[in-house]
Amino acid sequence: MLTFANGGPKTYNLYPAAWGWAMNTPFQWFKQDASHFGGTRNGMAVSWPGHIKGVGGLRSQFCHVTDITPTILDVVGIKPPQIVNGVEQKPMDGMSFAYTFEHADAASERHTQYFEMMQNISIYHDGWVAATRPLQMPWEMLKQSADTLDLNGRQWELYHVASDFSEADDVVGQHPGKLRELQDLFLVEARRNRVLPIHSSFYLKNGRLAFCYNAIPPRLYTVRSDQTVTPGHHVLVTDFESDDPHPGSGGWVTLKIDGQPVARGHVEHTLPRMGWTEGLDVGRDLITPVSDDYEVPDVFTGVIRTVTVNVK
Repeated sequence: MLTFANGGPKTYNLYPAAWGWAMNTPFQWFKQDASHFGGTRNGMAVSWPGHIKGVGGLRSQFCHVTDITPTILDVVGIKPPQIVNGVEQKPMDGMSFAYTFEHADAASERHTQYFEMMQNISIYHDGWVAATRPLQMPWEMLKQSADTLDLNGRQWELYHVASDFSEADDVVGQHPGKLRELQDLFLVEARRNRVLPIHSSFYLKNGRLAFCYNAIPPRLYTVRSDQTVTPGHHVLVTDFESDDPHPGSGGWVTLKIDGQPVARGHVEHTLPRMGWTEGLDVGRDLITPVSDDYEVPDVFTGVIRTVTVNVK
């Protein structure tokens, strides 16, 4: 067990990638790799006394996590609300699998499902899966992934999972037309679900603009302005100038309010690769705090109109 703290509410726990891989046997890869079943396929137990035939039996129809809520609403006879607190709701991206409760061998009613995480992508359609090979392994911290935005340039694999449940036999060479069909379908589904484009936080404290770089405690670097941000519309900018182009080097941070520099400080160390576990929070921090200046959950009560990130 790897631990980036000595216990307590801010502990950040990880387990070795090798165990993550082993625990997904016989599927390929592991969590974060949404391209293969090792990262997406999980068992689920459903209990509804008096309503499921063949208690203790198995169901193999293709289902997705988004189907769980529609299934519960279906069996209790509730239609999804169209408006909640005055806000019009989008249609649920899922379907009921209650049809499997009485008919274990019923044909799967879900025909298509896309997957994407950290540019690891796949698409399921009627017993077939097309998937890209993972760009890099979790332990390849310094690997630079060039041309990762070009999906056509990625190495794709094709599996007939209706007869090959563990994705053991890549048949892309035998069915190039099927691969192209699924690649096109992925783009359709990704566009419909607003996944595109596919590609690899400072804050206010008592009105003062602050930027904290957490390079794993005790390496915390904070740059803070002396002047406060007045009420009204403002453009807030953080510029980072690296000391060296190599990963892990330090750099200078400059904070600006409406184009005017208000603070400047040096970050001695940066991480070779930013973590993805907590994602990017804008206007709030929901899991563990970056800085000891605040506790989570912490929510900015003003209005943030736009956020722009320019990578030079």
